[in-house]
Amino acid sequence: MYEEFHRGMGFPEAPNFILTQGHAPNVARGSWEAVKNILAAVPDPKLRHMIAFAVKCSRNPQSLSPEDYSVLRAHGLSESEILQVIGMAAFAVYANIMADATAMQNDEMFETV
Repeated sequence: MYEEFHRGMGFPEAPNFILTQGHAPNVARGSWEAVKNILAAVPDPKLRHMIAFAVKCSRNPQSLSPEDYSVLRAHGLSESEILQVIGMAAFAVYANIMADATAMQNDEMFETV
């Protein structure tokens, strides 16, 4: 599974985020499946508003307004794509909790990027 993760993400090796989860293979597999399914290709021109929406979603999801959704729809995002943005925001929160709660070390491979 580690090999699949690092090849699928284009990293030189599996990052600590996924290695730390190896103590619970079902969690590691679930994380990899979430990454594969949530990180589906997203058109670049829409990226700025999508990121702003995702940040708001991760910080205070109850504050999302109909206008926030309208901005994404105006960029042509479908309901499915909006749910992908929400899913990625939720996954980022999950990943941060996993990293913080396990005192995960930073991966050297990301420090040179």
